[in-house]
Amino acid sequence: MRSVSRHPVDEAVAEQDLKILGPGIKKLPMLIERSPQGGGVYRAMTRSLEELGFRTIGDPQAEWLDTWEATVRAMQAGAALFLVSSRTEGEVEFRYGEATLRREAVGPNMNANAVSWLDALWLAMICRERPRIDLLAAIPQDLLRASTIEYDEFVYSWVGALQTYWTRGEGLVEEILSAMAGTDPAGLRQLDADAVLQRYYPPIEMFYHLTQRDDAKFNKSLANALELHKRFWSTEDQRTSPFGYVALGPLAIACLARDAGVTIEVESEYLPANLLAGTWVGERST
Repeated sequence: MRSVSRHPVDEAVAEQDLKILGPGIKKLPMLIERSPQGGGVYRAMTRSLEELGFRTIGDPQAEWLDTWEATVRAMQAGAALFLVSSRTEGEVEFRYGEATLRREAVGPNMNANAVSWLDALWLAMICRERPRIDLLAAIPQDLLRASTIEYDEFVYSWVGALQTYWTRGEGLVEEILSAMAGTDPAGLRQLDADAVLQRYYPPIEMFYHLTQRDDAKFNKSLANALELHKRFWSTEDQRTSPFGYVALGPLAIACLARDAGVTIEVESEYLPANLLAGTWVGERST
């Protein structure tokens, strides 16, 4: 078993940040229903992801119900963002926490972009929430491209590969290889090359090895993904960000691999054991 330690974190500061975040979390249902252009739903996803990160500092194995509930809320909001963005009229109903919320559809918007889609899918995969995975797999790429935030073409190839996998379409390996090739620094126009190497490429490589059922290479790729995640989030301007406390993409692909029968031979605080194992799946209505 290979171990990848998390970058150093000030636990006292993280605990204080979680306390500061708490009152805002309670106001998110109201914000979701009132904010324009899906901004409140996006805020709910990001704030819940922050809560998840902070909670894993004191609960690195995700043994506490509060940690799972933060994960579920982030997943609910991520899927809801694309539900409200995929329609241009009418009212949409969805859950956030224990609340059933309603708001008007908003159509394409800057928050419903390709990277937000990836985060939403990672969360649905971690929660083993197939209905929301199906929802995200059906989102047309035209909606993602309609966002005012542009990404390099490999991001859309990566989205396409994941949608092909979940819809059992053809040409999966070709799409994965296209996404991998598109991360070549020489062809990047929007994203920083280091960020692509450390954050975006590793889950693509993991997914490729999973499709080939090369378990040894998968585990090697997973360990490398966590080392690169650690490198990215260890810099002075990133190390206190709660978004770096869990390796969301590698965790999601590792969950998929584990459920497919791959023995995961890497352990890390970046991969909370109970989220990886799906221990909490079925607890609380989603």
